[in-house]
This record gives sequence, structure tokens and C-alpha cells, in this order.
Amino acid sequence: MFSEEFIDCLLVRADIVDVINNYISLKKSGTTFRCLCPFHTETKPSFVVYPSTQSYICYGCGASGNAIKFLMAIDHLDFTATVNQLCQLYDIPVRRIGKKDNPYLETERKKFVRKRKRDRQAR
Repeated sequence: MFSEEFIDCLLVRADIVDVINNYISLKKSGTTFRCLCPFHTETKPSFVVYPSTQSYICYGCGASGNAIKFLMAIDHLDFTATVNQLCQLYDIPVRRIGKKDNPYLETERKKFVRKRKRDRQAR
């Protein structure tokens, strides 16, 4: 599990134009980049990459997202594998949230311990 802060930092470092350009050839068009969509067959470029928002959208099929979502779709990877791939590509050390660092999991663990104590006392 990764923290939201870590994912945000990763997305800031992972330039979406570079990420997508590793898979398909982008052509600059004003402040955006365009190409044929890699997710469906088309004859006119409808896939647009917006460097200012670090996002992409295909106006033909509706595919959209950020660098992580693009890699998940194009490489058929899960979220964890995609984050690890981006970290490796940009030499970013992977930081995961441990069970004790995750407030939700820590709360659930404490509830479980309290319940187990009550069960033992009831015997």
C-alpha cells in the first residue's frame, strides 16, 4: 500500500509525455501532444496528452487518466506493479505504508485485539 503523498510525488516526477512517448509517438500540437489512440483503431488522432495537468484523454473511446492509469491499461498491470515500474524508471525509492503506518489498518487491528480480549474474559 502506498500513501497518497507518495503517489502524488511520483506523478509529479513521472512526466506523462515521457511515459506515453515510450509507447507511442506523440506529436506536439500547441500546448498539447496528439497521436492515434493505442486503445482502439482509428484513422485520425483523437488521443490528446495535456502536460499542464499531467493527464491524457481519447476523444474517440473515452480512455483517460494519468501516467499510472496509462501504464496499467497499456501493459495490463495492477496498481502496485505499475507504481513499482514508474519508481524504477525514475529512480525513486519505493515507500510503502506499513500496517502500523496506515491509520485504518491500525484502527482495525486495535478493534480486533479488544474483541479478542473481551472474548477471552468471557470464557
